[in-house]
Amino acid sequence: MKTSNFDLFVLGMLKHAHLETLYDFRRAGVPGGMSLPSLRKLCGQDLVAAAPEKGSTRLKYALTARGEDIPNWALGQQLSRIPRSSEAVQRTFWLTHFEGQRREADAYLTSAAFQREREARKQERAAEAFRSNIANPLGGWLWLRAVCESHRLESEAKAFRQVADAFSKEDHPA
Repeated sequence: MKTSNFDLFVLGMLKHAHLETLYDFRRAGVPGGMSLPSLRKLCGQDLVAAAPEKGSTRLKYALTARGEDIPNWALGQQLSRIPRSSEAVQRTFWLTHFEGQRREADAYLTSAAFQREREARKQERAAEAFRSNIANPLGGWLWLRAVCESHRLESEAKAFRQVADAFSKEDHPA
């Protein structure tokens, strides 16, 4: 079974942020609807163990010996491509950084920013082309989408550069 970007992030949250329960994941902004299936999958792969909390029916999750060692090949696989999802980029950067591969994490986020800037310029050109046909319902829709997408991509690029700059200037213990 393939270990997804989100699965690796869950392993990292257990390891580095010391999350133990679904409540901990929710408190950290990780939706339970995503984390629970991932935790179950990771338990099935013997990367995570689940045990009932003392005096409760809630489960407490912990990394197994196999899960402690987040595979470098899995991180390398994540770093080899820049996904369209901003959250996937964020998760990969965070995990890579806290796994001690800070130079790789910085290069990854800088590449993601560059990719977003390049895509934003493409969307700007598309918006220019659709602008002349804005009175047409389809043309207006395509123009609207291109303008919004361009601004979203520019914002992500700016945020990625800001984060990369801040993390590269700080000494964060792994």
